Amino acid sequence: MTETVVHVETLKQWKSVLDVWFAQGYKWFASGCDYSENAFEYRGSRQLALNVNGIGDITCFSHVNKYSGDNLLEYADFMAQQEKTMDKKKNGNVMVELSQFMVAAIIQKCAQFDEYGDLIVDADEYSSLVVEGTPVSDKGENNG
Repeated sequence: MTETVVHVETLKQWKSVLDVWFAQGYKWFASGCDYSENAFEYRGSRQLALNVNGIGDITCFSHVNKYSGDNLLEYADFMAQQEKTMDKKKNGNVMVELSQFMVAAIIQKCAQFDEYGDLIVDADEYSSLVVEGTPVSDKGENNG
């Protein structure tokens, strides 16, 4: 997973970013799933971070210790990305990367063949199938 750092300006934006990440199953490294308003109000933190230095939890940067990496997003850009992701999920068009093992297992379990032994590729012959995989970008690049 790529590290993500979001710059926020208001407590409402702070909570909004955290709501997205809590819904995705992430939590603060030390305090779980609270809003940690003290970090915003008293320590001056304005950068929320996810998976920085390979830590898969939420952290933040203060006004003294600012993030210096390449993955800083402004709040509006972050929310636009989330909206795009949600639209894809609603439309059923989320791209995932599957291992060869998973592809073989799906074929073995679900493939249908005609009377000549040829694989039926007509989508009307199959019901939908839910799979788990690593999310990838629109360009097919691995995000995880």
